[in-house]
Amino acid sequence: QGQASHGCSADFDMICLYGLGGGEHLRVLRRYTDAPIIVFEPDTKLIRAVVHAHAGVDFGDLMIIDRLQDLEQAMQAFVINGTRVKMAAWPHSAKQHPLELLKAFMEQVPRAVDDAAISVTTLDNQVEQWLSHVLENLPNCVGRVPAMALRNWLCHRPVVVVAAGPSLDAALPALAEVGDKAVIIAVNTALRCLDRA
Repeated sequence: QGQASHGCSADFDMICLYGLGGGEHLRVLRRYTDAPIIVFEPDTKLIRAVVHAHAGVDFGDLMIIDRLQDLEQAMQAFVINGTRVKMAAWPHSAKQHPLELLKAFMEQVPRAVDDAAISVTTLDNQVEQWLSHVLENLPNCVGRVPAMALRNWLCHRPVVVVAAGPSLDAALPALAEVGDKAVIIAVNTALRCLDRA
């Protein structure tokens, strides 16, 4: 409890915690802060046990991940520009897992915060344009096969994914050559360009 109250004395908007322990420290943390908490716990059996033991407990904004690769995606739910993050490690977890994993966590958190903030900012800046493109392309999508229907059909077939960009016009002749041998998937605004070709 003393560690939790001390750790919550500084200003921050989110907590990234290394190690789930038995989950009791989360209860204590919630007495001192309602900030979102992201817990990295590589032991999936422990996660299941703790979730089961604390079923019905409201931990507020809490996300538990078992892979560092998922950190940025988890943060996107909470991060905005200027988000202040408090990093902490549950002592037992720090001893239980390899030191390299703790170091990787400590290095990954600031990067994930920065990348998530960039993603959120990009979405804020581009959402109107992206929505406009989606609406503009809807007539081109009507009557076409939905992507999920292709799930099993694409097994063992070459696939070319085409997206809009400065090289698309130059790639059109090559795409025409492989058209009968591969499945071509057009992403967003590339669809109209391929239709014209």
